[in-house]
Amino acid sequence: MKRKIFALGLLSLAFSANAQSLLGVQDQASLHIKEGTLVYGGGELKTVGSGVVDNFGNVMIVGGGVKTVTTTNAPKTDGGNIILRLWSNATTNGSIVNGGTVIKYGQLYIDGVSQSDVTGIVDKEYKDNAHGAYQQMAIPFYQKKFNELSAELGANLSANRSNRTGILVWNNSKVRFDHFTPVNNTTDIKLAGHPVANSGATSYYAIGSRYFNAFTGGTANTLGTNVFTIKGVPFAGNITASLTGAGDGVSFGEGGTSRNYYGERYNTYVGDHWEHSNVAGRWKNNYGKNIYQFGNPYLTNINLKYIGTVIDNLVGVRVEPSTNVKATGAELGGTYISYVGGVATGDVKQAIVRPMGTFEVKLSAPSTRVLDFSQLRKFAYEANSSNTSTYPGGVTVLSEPASESLFSEMSTNSTARITNNISNSTVKQLGVIALDADGKELGRTYYVVHANGISGQPTKLSSQVTASSKNVIGTFEEAKKGGVDEDLIESYWLYINEANENDFKGKEVPMRIYSSDVKSLAFEILENAEDIADGQERLSSGESFYIFDGKKHVLIGNNKKIAISSTDADFGLYYGKPAELVSSRETIATIQKPSSTILAYDESIAAHKILFDPEWKKATVQVFDLSGRLIFSQANVDATKGEFVVNLPSAVRGTYIVTAVSETGKKFSQKVIK
Repeated sequence: MKRKIFALGLLSLAFSANAQSLLGVQDQASLHIKEGTLVYGGGELKTVGSGVVDNFGNVMIVGGGVKTVTTTNAPKTDGGNIILRLWSNATTNGSIVNGGTVIKYGQLYIDGVSQSDVTGIVDKEYKDNAHGAYQQMAIPFYQKKFNELSAELGANLSANRSNRTGILVWNNSKVRFDHFTPVNNTTDIKLAGHPVANSGATSYYAIGSRYFNAFTGGTANTLGTNVFTIKGVPFAGNITASLTGAGDGVSFGEGGTSRNYYGERYNTYVGDHWEHSNVAGRWKNNYGKNIYQFGNPYLTNINLKYIGTVIDNLVGVRVEPSTNVKATGAELGGTYISYVGGVATGDVKQAIVRPMGTFEVKLSAPSTRVLDFSQLRKFAYEANSSNTSTYPGGVTVLSEPASESLFSEMSTNSTARITNNISNSTVKQLGVIALDADGKELGRTYYVVHANGISGQPTKLSSQVTASSKNVIGTFEEAKKGGVDEDLIESYWLYINEANENDFKGKEVPMRIYSSDVKSLAFEILENAEDIADGQERLSSGESFYIFDGKKHVLIGNNKKIAISSTDADFGLYYGKPAELVSSRETIATIQKPSSTILAYDESIAAHKILFDPEWKKATVQVFDLSGRLIFSQANVDATKGEFVVNLPSAVRGTYIVTAVSETGKKFSQKVIK
């Protein structure tokens, strides 16, 4: 859909223009900005008295500030004047939450001014997936008071870290969440051992959600959508963040069992899906290090699709919360984008971070890079093509803007830079999407090939991302000859799988589905992060992707679908015409997803707990000493309760092996040094 930008003079009935205020809405006047419309102002945005900017579209203010004043020209600080609307069940492309509910929202872009020029209050309507005990969010308001945020969310926030009412802020340097009291504190709070950059604009918060639900809570807005309204002074443009120091000097300990400043075991909250397939290197070297978590500082979307062209040691990003969610509304845990020579792979189309959204950046090594957020802003809901956009967000400009350079392609959208980085190949990607009987997505997985790709278990960082036990579809690590690597079956499985397009051509990558609700598979084919034509099968190399369903090899076309039965679970994926079927159907059929069950130490009760995989129903728990002697055993443990306290001998120090076996035979084992 094309958007239109209107010259200011055409809207003179709604607002006035003069030398000091190019976009002024007077007392008792109202400017309604429809979806798909861009209003551009080359100066100040100002409302007077009860004047309202009711924004369902996009407003762009360049070179001027934002003010809300009373009829006597005093600062008006109670809000209700510049409103960024949110609405659900839109019929066009938007941002997806809770299993298919599409939401869209008004956006505000401010640039070319200092923070002192932005004093007006903006109302941001907020709705999101509910994340559980703590709601992950950015707070895109300058010096926002946390007691105000608590009231706006009805959250009853406190200084308590452990009762789901706390305010936590991520500390990239120390790899932990810090907390503080909401009383008399704002987003530019200074904490001991926690430097806050850019007035807290890019901070990543976890807000206790004991008393509010981000999806169902709030009150009905003008369109009947339940929303929360968060008010504050927006940040001006030109916000940067340093990509240096994450995890420096932090030791996770054997198996992540060391504790942070607050006594929490690192293995209870730190994860690294890019490093996890390096089984021997887990919790060592770069595992869990050089990871930066940020919040979107703006009231516009930001696009992460092209940042691999300007950050040379970027491994990948994770965008939270996920836009690929189960039809039941259960979240899958985020979208993953990996970068190959600057080219995005994986959830490429979901590389958009919404206002108040959060994301994670993973680097391959320590860096001195600076991430310029101002160059990432987009109005589009989906990451767009690098060579077709004339404006951040794909806007078609119908009137002359004040600065033509503003509407040029962003520097991060460089096709030439991508080509230079992978000049000996293109990056080819197959996405396989599992759909239920109603066509709703239940999960997805990706297969990526290129000339420098690594076939089999990688010995260095690659585009590979491991899957979690919650995923219903994924691939397993391939053997060099093709088929499943049986030595790694119980170690991990994959969300994004990578192979070399030359040495693995025509060989099988094993794929498995773990849900009888999957009734069809849809396919997406990208080359250098761009869609090939609908229905097209052949890539620039002359090769194609294939899928084996246990009976025949099927040639795959972009955006095509195939129906499957509820008993179809084992498949093979191929780049290049399959030479032969190399893996045993019987072997693939016996593969179980690696368990997410872990053993953690609970400081509050001075005991270890088994935290069960959500799919486990019953378990048999046993404890052995190093001689192999059984010292504890309990059958029929109710795993649906989520945890089980393991009472190790209190008076005897030693090393123990804790095991658990689910009702389906899934096994867990971990060594404990007491």
